Amino acid sequence: MTQGTVTQPEESKALAPQAVHLFEVAGVPFVVRPQDVAFHMGIFWLLLRFVGFAYPHLPTPFRWLVGMMWYVMFVASDTAHSVGHILSARAANAPVNVISTALGLQVTVYYENKVKPVQHLGRAAGGPAISALLAAEAHLIYRVAKHIPILRTVVRTWRAANLIVLGVALIPSPSFDGSSLLKWAVAQITGEEALGEDAVQGAGFVISGGLVLAGLVMLLRRRILYGLGFIGAGFYAALDLSLLHGRIG
Repeated sequence: MTQGTVTQPEESKALAPQAVHLFEVAGVPFVVRPQDVAFHMGIFWLLLRFVGFAYPHLPTPFRWLVGMMWYVMFVASDTAHSVGHILSARAANAPVNVISTALGLQVTVYYENKVKPVQHLGRAAGGPAISALLAAEAHLIYRVAKHIPILRTVVRTWRAANLIVLGVALIPSPSFDGSSLLKWAVAQITGEEALGEDAVQGAGFVISGGLVLAGLVMLLRRRILYGLGFIGAGFYAALDLSLLHGRIG
């Protein structure tokens, strides 16, 4: 679920005083801002609520174990997605400088934004490609391991985590990879960056409306958590498009 936000040098350096360095991958530091710890706690709480909804008869200690497994796999899939961006951006000769956090999600930070459309595409493509590959691999393993109870559950959860990261990343909203892929694909074909911006705005509002509609259908079918999730994603995408118009990386 790595966001496709491209940050200018002065904004990037503003992260440094408050960011905590965690580790590096291929020379790219992963940092977390202290204020985002609260968002991670919120994500874990939501996962626990979903475990209770999915397994209502599971004892509380086991709910916490399942919740922890889901949380670890969510963070691991998000990190793998970020590594995909690191590799593809380096291949495009437009490297990632920092992987930071925003609202509990990992964000790619670039100090240099004046690169060619094909390089923007290279930056954005790696994350979704890795997520899709991992989800497909997990599906193949699941077909073999589906009769082994514990392994089946672990592999199915890993597949779901990567599919969620992939699905959200491809939303054509400025904070996510889908907007960068659409904008710079149009710009590469037409030679007009403004046409790419317009394509993102149009597609983004259609997708956000579709997500809200899908959420309402889920609510009517009494699938409350799914309904609220779709509606929340739709409203977030619409708000993102409204606030960040003209700032698509």
